[in-house]
Amino acid sequence: MKEISKESIDQVVLFINNGELHKAKKKINEYLKVSPKLDVLHNLYGAILLKQEKFGKSIDVLKTALSINPKFVSAMQNLGIAYQKLGYYDEALKCFEDAINLEPRLSSAYNNKGSILIRQRNDLDAITYLKKALELDPNNADAYFNIGVIHQSQKNYSEAILFYKKATRLENNFVAAYFTMGETYRLLNNYKEALDCYIKSRHRKTNARILECLLVLGMKDEYTKQIRKISKKDPYNTWVAAVNSFLSQQFRIKNYHPFCPDPLNLLYQTNLIKYFADFDEFSRELYDEMLQQKFVWAPYGKTEVNGYSTIENLSDLKLPKLSVLEKMILKEINLYRKHHKNKRCDLIRKWPKRYKLFIWCVRLQKEGYNENHIHPSGWLSGVFYLKIPTKIKNKEGGLECSLHGENFKIVRNYVPTKFFPPKVGNLTLFPSSLYHKTIPFHSDEERVAIAFDVIKHNNEVWKAEKFAD
Repeated sequence: MKEISKESIDQVVLFINNGELHKAKKKINEYLKVSPKLDVLHNLYGAILLKQEKFGKSIDVLKTALSINPKFVSAMQNLGIAYQKLGYYDEALKCFEDAINLEPRLSSAYNNKGSILIRQRNDLDAITYLKKALELDPNNADAYFNIGVIHQSQKNYSEAILFYKKATRLENNFVAAYFTMGETYRLLNNYKEALDCYIKSRHRKTNARILECLLVLGMKDEYTKQIRKISKKDPYNTWVAAVNSFLSQQFRIKNYHPFCPDPLNLLYQTNLIKYFADFDEFSRELYDEMLQQKFVWAPYGKTEVNGYSTIENLSDLKLPKLSVLEKMILKEINLYRKHHKNKRCDLIRKWPKRYKLFIWCVRLQKEGYNENHIHPSGWLSGVFYLKIPTKIKNKEGGLECSLHGENFKIVRNYVPTKFFPPKVGNLTLFPSSLYHKTIPFHSDEERVAIAFDVIKHNNEVWKAEKFAD
């Protein structure tokens, strides 16, 4: 059997580091035909899938690498990261613990374990592992960053900034550290320092934050210049669309972003009971089908509080009852487009030619709710109510849509909102750029909803352009 040279592997790594993932994949597939049992090829392929956010497929490939070489620490770490991205923290922890057992002086493994413990809200143990990471490698920028995250979560903002600065001194292009430091300054109402940090970051929220800072700092001419530029280069950025709908209302200025300038006028609600001869039977079967899926309690980085959520796209599983519901949803989406066909915005006028649904299920428990948020990877979003507590009062368990979100600075007291009370069978559709939240409820029964986004068929995420110096 022909050997794959170190130079060939190095070339694949170079392709990956340069973002040339297609070339890297092509080479790996070529080499796997020659050496199908070469563990490093499966690990690199798994790393590519991680970068493409295909976490489920990445797990399968990385498990193959570890079946060939059970002591392959790099594959263990990559597998842990894939589990982490899907919210499977216990599985991720085991991967990093196995890596530490094999290489007790591997700083990155201690940092990765600390990162998981942060997500499990175990700051005390997280600090222990992060300090160990720094003891083994004083130049571990990720460990400094994660300690900063802990301080920020505890509202020790000055300490958080010190650790973010240490991280950026070690890694000049540390996007997350610059952006999160900007967020900290913004919480402190220091918009000038926040702006400086945001400009150095390349986060998908970067442009939205910069635009807000410019107006708060009274730099209206610069704001107008930048929003016109961004609107041409990045017309489908939902973060920018969201903040500009709010800013135009608050500062009484023109909204130049074309995606959805007036999202509160692009709402739609109907009830799907009309499609079923026996909706009660269908809803019971659909509920049972949902219970068979894997749920994560209050996933880190998502909006559920006191509730469970699935992580992967349920649409890809081709579940029998959910597939029936999906057909009804797609039919109503077509009706939504017809209903709003005269709206002059890119949401309607430039609807994707090929699209599909990304579907997940949310089960909120007593006192549960979803925090205010948008759906940055979506075009149009929606929610279907499968189960509603019987003993709820006033607005409990309902959906509130608003232009305001993420601690935007309010300069006018009036911010328009719209409210939708919960009802079993109801389907509500809204632009993915519209902020929305659910209202906590006090019943002991759970509230079950199926949420979804319309996304481009190639799973493309609308990413922010780099902000001009």
